[in-house]
Amino acid sequence: MKTGLFVYTALFAATVVQAHDASHDVVKNVSPDSNPESNPDVVKRMLKSIKHKDVMPFPQPKPITVSEIAGVKFKPELHITDGCASYPFVNAAGEISGGLDNTGSPNGMCKGSGYGSQVYGRSDWYNNKWAIMFVYYFPKDSPSSLIGRRHGFEQAIVWLENPATSNVVMAVSLSEGHEFSKTVGPDSKFLNGTSVKLSYEKLGGKGTHGLKLTETPGDSLPLIMWEQLTPEARDAVNAFESDGDKVPFSETQFAKELEKAWPFK
Repeated sequence: MKTGLFVYTALFAATVVQAHDASHDVVKNVSPDSNPESNPDVVKRMLKSIKHKDVMPFPQPKPITVSEIAGVKFKPELHITDGCASYPFVNAAGEISGGLDNTGSPNGMCKGSGYGSQVYGRSDWYNNKWAIMFVYYFPKDSPSSLIGRRHGFEQAIVWLENPATSNVVMAVSLSEGHEFSKTVGPDSKFLNGTSVKLSYEKLGGKGTHGLKLTETPGDSLPLIMWEQLTPEARDAVNAFESDGDKVPFSETQFAKELEKAWPFK
């Protein structure tokens, strides 16, 4: 009798685990001896996702370093022409957005977070130019129901001569799905001072959304640079993967994106 009760209890527990909401999955198969900081696979298994509307953004810190000051100075404006509003992706504890299925209207269940949004930044020298990557997160990228995907990251890379002295945007590279449009010397009508004006919109024939230059003013979102994130948030960003796609500003992806986005011949 005790054996039968044990088997029934185990089967019931397994059923409960299978029915659990994926947006609240926590640690799985993690050894007590594991050190997440030295084992990326462990970090990946430890990722916890929460509902997209519950992710708290980071406040924009006071910029101190040259790269932080340049990031704030050249931070773009974002106008949503079609699709989801931009949302925070990761919070200070390293919890990430669970995203949304590609069902319903393009902005169904994602018209904006009550906590506000976020733009993520990372910068470095590349081929003797200073590149500032600005990344926006969208819970789904779905031009129409059942088309598109859960989780969307779009990026604008602003290219400068020197972060300490530049007042001019030399070029801008904008993501359109897995490709980039590249504009050297953007027209002043696409700028508000040193801020590029961006439109998030449906890309014809590609079944996805992307960024385009626009004359329409947009929102300037709170910026958090890579080095300003908590260690927990950076670990989560580095470990995240969805359908083979990684976060553009993660350790393994950042340089690859700069290479693809290089706008100069």
